[in-house]
Amino acid sequence: MSKPASLLEFEQAQTKAHCVVDEAQVNATVHRLAAELNRDYAGQSPLLIVVMSGAMMFAAQLMKELRFSLRLDYCHVTRYRGALTGSDIEWRVSHRLPVQGQDVIVLDDILDEGHTLKHIVDTLETAGAASVKSVVFCEKKHDRKAYAGQKADYTGLSLDDLYVFGYGLDYKEYGRQLPAIYALKAD
Repeated sequence: MSKPASLLEFEQAQTKAHCVVDEAQVNATVHRLAAELNRDYAGQSPLLIVVMSGAMMFAAQLMKELRFSLRLDYCHVTRYRGALTGSDIEWRVSHRLPVQGQDVIVLDDILDEGHTLKHIVDTLETAGAASVKSVVFCEKKHDRKAYAGQKADYTGLSLDDLYVFGYGLDYKEYGRQLPAIYALKAD
């Protein structure tokens, strides 16, 4: 059985990639973000909404360190659909728990251009959430954000404007399980 073209492309990309965030840096970043959230949400019980599929690894690791009560939900909102560039926003799965009157924390893997995260936050605010805070594992440094000055409420790492994969981030749906983050080398 031959390999799918996307797997062959991923394998080729791996040979052109270099590690930009090693596993120790990943763990330290998650630990710091958990400490910030524990400080800010002590005594509260927010609703945690994980943006699939990219934030799954981040959420699983982060939740082990959270010391406040929470309810867990997820949504699957995408612009990429396995491609390397984004297009229109598509809601594949909406959150199932009600958000009206709730404090909501949205966990996402990366803030790149920010269109998806902005759309999710706007949707939750329109649905009546008492507050919506965003947490991203990493953010790309560039000036192509959905709006000027866009930032997450909590950001783990800032990365150069390179194509990255690993630790939840994918290259054509491959590589999410890698414990570190890799960037493609410029050709």
